[in-house]
Amino acid sequence: MRDPYAIYARYILRLYPLDNLETLQKGLLFGNAAHKALERFIKQNPASLDEKKLLAFGIDTFKSCGFDEGDLAFYMPKFENIAKWFLSQQAARQGVATQSIVEQKGEIVLSLPHGPFKLSGTADRIDILKDGSVQIIDYKTGTVPSVKEVHAGFAPQLPLEAYILTQGGFENVQSREVADLSYWKLSGKTNGSKITSLLGKNDKNLDSLIIKSAEGVKALIHTFDDENTPYESCPVPEKAPKYNDYEHLSRAKEWLNADDDEDEDYE
Repeated sequence: MRDPYAIYARYILRLYPLDNLETLQKGLLFGNAAHKALERFIKQNPASLDEKKLLAFGIDTFKSCGFDEGDLAFYMPKFENIAKWFLSQQAARQGVATQSIVEQKGEIVLSLPHGPFKLSGTADRIDILKDGSVQIIDYKTGTVPSVKEVHAGFAPQLPLEAYILTQGGFENVQSREVADLSYWKLSGKTNGSKITSLLGKNDKNLDSLIIKSAEGVKALIHTFDDENTPYESCPVPEKAPKYNDYEHLSRAKEWLNADDDEDEDYE
């Protein structure tokens, strides 16, 4: 929905962007390293609230991801803020969640008019709640999608993971009842982290969102199964992705400028 051309370039033409050898994208690496540190901590210490142990996991993970001492001096204070907030949430959830399953892969096969389609994903975290229902959590060190974007289908990750779960697609999760879907914003700033739930104040459950997201992705697959459907570059400009590895190949800016020139000719 955001950039069909990028899918065409990457998965049909098989054109993959090369890493910039001049610049280490430490901001992106920080997000990945923070995810891994929290994952390791929960796996090895599911009931622990030991901040020193979590920070030790952070240092070890950052080093394994290529951070040097100078990087650690800059990024560790950010991770310390994340760790404090994260452990406060863990403490609050000890009477709510009985188990946390991290980096859980799931998949189902959709039967569609043009053939089967595998829908797969990896949940950052699935919490099994006391009543047997589950909460799916997505960690975000970057921008958190707005609730409106999720409902409009532009950020369907969490509801599609929920759909996979309701269809029994997560092997290690028996429950099929989703109590909540939430983003945990992991901010390196003091008091910057927060939780955004997709369960509205007046909603009793998420069934309608999950079903709408599933039907939406099925409709998109059906549309792009038609060979006459073009893989356009950013068809909705205001919803264009923040980072675009294929913008130059699509010549989007060139065509936009050409349109401007044509308009000037008629003035």
